[in-house]
Amino acid sequence: MTKVIAIDFDGTLFEYNGWKNSAHYGEPIDGAKEAVEKLRDRGFKIMIFTTRGDVEGVKEALEKYDIPYDYINENPHAPPEADISDVKPPANYYIDDRAVHFTGDWGETMEEIEKREKEED
Repeated sequence: MTKVIAIDFDGTLFEYNGWKNSAHYGEPIDGAKEAVEKLRDRGFKIMIFTTRGDVEGVKEALEKYDIPYDYINENPHAPPEADISDVKPPANYYIDDRAVHFTGDWGETMEEIEKREKEED
């Protein structure tokens, strides 16, 4: 079975300080390229998972800094019988700067969200 890891683009691979425009890209975050290379060496296919609609711009930014990837917003290794959303491609893991890890306890999850909301104020 092919292992796929979905990695967010803005704020995870590239610096992100709020939306400026679709042509604005931050610089790569220190260590991002090396981490992606290590994941690939461990056998993962790299799926860039982004809300940016400009896929060509994302490709150009990744290639400019030689950050490896296999797919953007798609996973061709998903089982054909799976009912797959167009919004969230299937992956073994997701790395995202805005993610809240669900531990199985909604109380803990709500505490984490409340903590983050306070930090943003």
